[in-house]
Amino acid sequence: MYITLFTQAFSKLDWAKALIAWCRGASKQTKAVLSVVVLAAVTLILGALAIYTPFVYLFLLPLGIFYGVVLSYPVIRFFGPKLQSLAAGFLSGITIGNIGTQEARLRTYVIVAGEKIKETVLKVHPADTAQAARLDAAIVWSIWTAILICLAIVAANAYFANKDGNPVGQPAEQAKKAANG
Repeated sequence: MYITLFTQAFSKLDWAKALIAWCRGASKQTKAVLSVVVLAAVTLILGALAIYTPFVYLFLLPLGIFYGVVLSYPVIRFFGPKLQSLAAGFLSGITIGNIGTQEARLRTYVIVAGEKIKETVLKVHPADTAQAARLDAAIVWSIWTAILICLAIVAANAYFANKDGNPVGQPAEQAKKAANG
């Protein structure tokens, strides 16, 4: 495991220090259950607000941001700086020549995923056609937001990990040994 931007930012906040201390004392099972409950709660609350109110984008874009952060965490926590740089390069479109092809392929995947999510949501809560159309576009925007936020976090973490003298990207055990002297 590696030191991340999240580790650096949270170490500066008092409430985050208390949360981190509690999490370190909690068992792995407790952490896993809490993670699933938080993911489900945020998804259900923001999803329900998007479905039952006319403000679809207002609630699905923050959901995309939330999932972008959640999806980036394992990459920056468990991959070293070189793998993070490669992942950021891969996610951002390998070369100028194939960006159009990569973007078209990714767009197709995002639209198909959005359609599947919309179909599942409409099975639970049937809506009129206008609301379903708004929901479809908002889901696609939410997925794009998650992808871009994830990419930005991975790229920023890789950038700071490759800078000399920055603790981001160092193995966590090595940093603990250096701090204890």
